[in-house]
Amino acid sequence: MSHSAAHVCGVVFPGAGHAANFFNVASAIVSENLIVHALVMSKKKSLRWMESTGQAVHSNIRLEVLAGGQWEDWHEEEPKLMMQKILSPEFSAAVASTLADVRAGLHHTHKLTAMIMNGLMTNILPVAKANGLRSYLLFPSPYYMLRLSTAANPSDGYESSYVFRGLGGQDDEVVFNLGDAPDVVNPMFRKLMAESVQSTDGAICSGTNIGLEGSFYDQPHLPRELGSPKATFFVGPLMPEWFLHAPVEQDSPARSNRKVPLVAAECVQFLDEHPPQSVVYISLGSHADFSIPQAVLIISLLRGLNVPYILVKREDKQELVNALGPYSTPGIITKWAPQLEILSHPSLRCFLSHAGFGSMLEGIVGGTPFISCPVASDQFLDSKVMNHLGVSVGTIAVNKHISQMQRTTPYPILPDDAGKQIEALFRDLFATTDGEAKLSEARRNVLKLRTRILRAKAEEGARELSSLKRVLMA
Repeated sequence: MSHSAAHVCGVVFPGAGHAANFFNVASAIVSENLIVHALVMSKKKSLRWMESTGQAVHSNIRLEVLAGGQWEDWHEEEPKLMMQKILSPEFSAAVASTLADVRAGLHHTHKLTAMIMNGLMTNILPVAKANGLRSYLLFPSPYYMLRLSTAANPSDGYESSYVFRGLGGQDDEVVFNLGDAPDVVNPMFRKLMAESVQSTDGAICSGTNIGLEGSFYDQPHLPRELGSPKATFFVGPLMPEWFLHAPVEQDSPARSNRKVPLVAAECVQFLDEHPPQSVVYISLGSHADFSIPQAVLIISLLRGLNVPYILVKREDKQELVNALGPYSTPGIITKWAPQLEILSHPSLRCFLSHAGFGSMLEGIVGGTPFISCPVASDQFLDSKVMNHLGVSVGTIAVNKHISQMQRTTPYPILPDDAGKQIEALFRDLFATTDGEAKLSEARRNVLKLRTRILRAKAEEGARELSSLKRVLMA
């Protein structure tokens, strides 16, 4: 390749959701003239995360393994220990060394222009500066989370409130409390967020757009304790084209257009065998899970109502199967599920989700109503937005204001009432005509919001993506 080209390096955060988000961004910006180098700790995991996006593999997305592959099999579930690794001098040195290797391999007509990084990786900002690179914050969470973070005054406490206007294009206001997003008052989070907002050249908002955030997305009436990004690129939601354009009211061959083979065809076959809007899909994302007693409670309640289900249990699947025993109500318990295929399937009744922002947007694009079970991070905030916009029919978790860094288990906190509240909710939703009406109303609200988000992506989002590509190539 002898023509001129720009090269961008992205340092991939070693978590499934964050990594998949980066590879979605890479797929959106890559071209013959814009080469993306993904600096990764593990090649095996990164290939799996790339596959999970459902995006077509582009030869100009190149994996660059850090530290000679010494972290290939490294894995750490506890957030605090993971952050210690990411913020270590050893990690920064590995990034610097890999950047030097990338630069050394460039054709003389090519140039290295920018670094894309997670907001928790501020320790590599000096590396970018030393290499003369512009740096861009990759922010996969909702902009309202970023705006709350920059507005928050931690000394006000968890009950302090902040009014947000225009979310989802609605006239009604929604009031957030700092307790809805306890990470924003965590001293380490605030330090990293301040550095990433103030010291980078802009924020790439890869999961959202003004269709969701509204025209008042910057909430000018709120304070700016941590400043504002120098530039903001609303390019989301970034998802495979087949999923963005799949019909949501009927079955279609759209799923067969996915660019990678299905890994868990069992789930899709299970859905194919059930009538429309009948199966409940249950997943708490890549980093959370139900405990065995919690999963037994959820499944036992669904079985008692004869509701078929697909439940993702990342750990101890066989222990859960043994604890449940045989039963006539059909269901699947799996360690991993093809989420996009499930969410776009007409047999899906609703999505019991942790309300992580990625899953929230995927469910909206898939056209399905929610039950939320937030665990940590911005999930209680997202759950409040889902309720505000009428796309969720209930929440089954309790907020004890535990930040992600303080968590010692991946489990949600459920009401301490022997399952009575959850049973009442399930019985109302799945065994009464009023419940079916609530699900139908939530589905209508989802489809309206879906239309608004996809229209914004096709219009403003396309312009924002073009602007991002221009600045990355400059």
